[in-house]
Amino acid sequence: MSYAKSKGTAYESAVVKYLLECGFTDPRRVVMSGAAGDKGDLHLGPIYNPAFIIECKNYKSEYPYKLVEDFIQETHIEYKNSHPNQELNPYRALLFAKRVNLGIADSWLIWKNEYNVTIRCRLGDLINKDNFVNCISDEERFNKLENMLRNIL
Repeated sequence: MSYAKSKGTAYESAVVKYLLECGFTDPRRVVMSGAAGDKGDLHLGPIYNPAFIIECKNYKSEYPYKLVEDFIQETHIEYKNSHPNQELNPYRALLFAKRVNLGIADSWLIWKNEYNVTIRCRLGDLINKDNFVNCISDEERFNKLENMLRNIL
């Protein structure tokens, strides 16, 4: 396995662990993604119809605007690959971007809203144990997360 691929795999695995710690019961890596028809790096929700598609990036430096836009476009394509008969829900196609020398909670959480505005915030500010502690089911967590994303900006 190449160095870049092993960094990506390690980050994806760490994100799955973090999501489990935050109360999500079924985050999973989508093995062998990166090919044509890619469906994202991580899924939240049912295998046959994941609620969230997450693209993970572990880049060597900070993320310039053009690179972020390219990654978001990739994430939207992967959402459409996973949901071929559905319209894109931009709040359910997320980019997690690892920041150099920082933990998972300090990763960027990046998405586009319905006005095509790119939004970036610290992952741990939205996805953390406290925000989901009272949720009874993953469906409730999914809806709460989407509503939180919609209410920013």
